[in-house]
Amino acid sequence: MGTGSNANSHAHVQWAFVSGITLLPKITGPLDFDQRHKISAVVDYRFGQEDGPKWGNHYPLAGAGINILFRAGSGFPFTSSLSTDETTLKSIIFNPNGVTNSSRGPWSFQVDLKANRRIQLGPVEFSAFAWVINLMNRRNVSALGRRGTGIQSAVYSSTGSPVTTRWLHTSEGREFIQRFGEGGRERFLLKELDPANFSTPRQVRFGTSFGF
Repeated sequence: MGTGSNANSHAHVQWAFVSGITLLPKITGPLDFDQRHKISAVVDYRFGQEDGPKWGNHYPLAGAGINILFRAGSGFPFTSSLSTDETTLKSIIFNPNGVTNSSRGPWSFQVDLKANRRIQLGPVEFSAFAWVINLMNRRNVSALGRRGTGIQSAVYSSTGSPVTTRWLHTSEGREFIQRFGEGGRERFLLKELDPANFSTPRQVRFGTSFGF
């Protein structure tokens, strides 16, 4: 809790400060990076040198292992606002519709899996692995912040959603469509669906390592 999430949170207040007129922030609220709940669980299983199913005189899974990491976290806070054009470079006035950081973004869930197998070659231990990040390819909201200002929920303040501002449904939005037509509407929707609003999609990595 605090009155500002970073050193520049109220720079505009200080810049425009006039004694007896300007009100300095005095009420604390959740900071941008305040994540109330975070859960992690790890499952790790390893086969010994003569362990697992046997094929003739060999153990195919000897030295192999699998690691599964599950992570979940509650959403980061944001300040709800009235619907505005949050996607283009047009200068807008932020019009809050609630107390600072009184709203929360959605929870995030992710499963990572890593499997490897070790093989002893004389004095050298060789290991090959496959690593899958975001195994379920879940579309989690990014925690980097849409404006690059640090950890916060990357959702549009007018909707709490990472995919739409619903600005096109306002009177200004309808005027925008009338002015620029269907092509303008499609370009706006494309810009609105910003991939930076989402965290890493599924990635599969392969690698090897050597130990002496």
